Amino acid sequence: METFGSKEAVYFIKPVGRVYYRGKQSAGETALAQGGKSHGKTMEAARKASGVKAQPTFKEPRWLGAAPSGARLDVYSQKSNERVRKVPFPANRGYLLVGNGQGKATAVDIVLADASDVGELHAAVAFHREHRKFYLIDLGAGATRVRGQQVEPLKPLVIAEGSRIEFGSSSQYVRLRLGGAPERQSPAESTAAAPVPGQVRARHILIKHRDVRNPVSKRTGQPVSISRDEARAVIESLRQHILSGEASFEEVARIESDCNSYKRGGDLGWFDYTTMQEPFARVAFLELKHTGDISDVVETSSGFHLIQLLGRRCPEQQASPASGITGGDTDATQSNATRAPDDVFYVRHILLKHTGSRNPSDLKGHPIVRSKAEARALLSKFQKTIQSGLVSFEQLALQHSDCKSSRYGGRIRPFGPGEMHAEFERAVRNLEPGQLSGIVETPSGLHLIELLARGDDVWRLAKAGSQETPAFNGSV
Repeated sequence: METFGSKEAVYFIKPVGRVYYRGKQSAGETALAQGGKSHGKTMEAARKASGVKAQPTFKEPRWLGAAPSGARLDVYSQKSNERVRKVPFPANRGYLLVGNGQGKATAVDIVLADASDVGELHAAVAFHREHRKFYLIDLGAGATRVRGQQVEPLKPLVIAEGSRIEFGSSSQYVRLRLGGAPERQSPAESTAAAPVPGQVRARHILIKHRDVRNPVSKRTGQPVSISRDEARAVIESLRQHILSGEASFEEVARIESDCNSYKRGGDLGWFDYTTMQEPFARVAFLELKHTGDISDVVETSSGFHLIQLLGRRCPEQQASPASGITGGDTDATQSNATRAPDDVFYVRHILLKHTGSRNPSDLKGHPIVRSKAEARALLSKFQKTIQSGLVSFEQLALQHSDCKSSRYGGRIRPFGPGEMHAEFERAVRNLEPGQLSGIVETPSGLHLIELLARGDDVWRLAKAGSQETPAFNGSV
């Protein structure tokens, strides 16, 4: 359990799957986050209902630290989704302020003056020097959303690189960007050639350090504390052991890699260029020429990698992105090239395994102990909760789904005929976009499915969704 703050104001953050809930705070909780007053009837009504008071200044939290070099907030147009400006974190302070620019007590770094429900001092994005993470703080405005979910005022919320943050009804939104992370460029900013066609299969070893976007080892489940320089030294040493023949790439990956692929000796399966972060993809597709080749050290926002090429195939041989290792609890047998437009589906689902499932273990490898009847009762409860509007499908998938797609709110990549279990596909075919299925039983377990799109709408929606929470595809 993580804690931060002072004796007067301590926040408790308890992990629940991949999301967090917050325990009770003391009366002095605003010591961590204080904000400025704002305007607009919507905001005022929200504040009165919650009892939260906005303050005219921002008090720096005690845990505040200097932001990593290169970190920034990018501002985008809601209409075109194109970036309009970049706002770097100042070298002398670890936070940026967002507001309408009309306040006198505190100057803001990002001015959103086009909406009445954006406050004078609306929100702050601040860097925690011990957790090495960024936190979003709604400064009493009550009209801030992350990935479409409302943020509770004055309660710092961890945000990941790339998270979409919206403020009231402003025509602009922002995303957090880290210095070493690849980014989506707008058409106006990029004239780069199209990604390399075809697919490669590779295995890799990942060594994380405390400054990466998710400093937790998937192999040990523990936070990573080593520095960037120490991580580089570790992976360079591992590379020498492999090249000298002291150990195989696969053996080292199983013992040392911080990626979830350690279970498979680092094998990532088949993937296309756009599946991986650009520095990783560039090496795998362009620099490694022959099967068995091992890369030099590659750095991404995930950490340091060694990559070994296992195979290469042209587009005509290319299988579905949902196939093989990258498909999690789904099976794929048909190529994208053979799909008819109306036979393409984009869904999200919640999977509850039970003792009779073909692989009765959760995402951490622990045995599933619930019976099929218990799984069915729980899934039925989720269905009613979603239909009532109390909790979103995405939230329940994040918290409870036993599929790896849970990290993306249950979204899986678009698929066509023959790529899923027959029962799963049959249920999807009977749905209209936005409609929930009944409980669907497959060898993997019990599913609740929501159809997001079908036919020609799939690729438009899937592309838009990938900027929020990419569909599960086994990427690094």
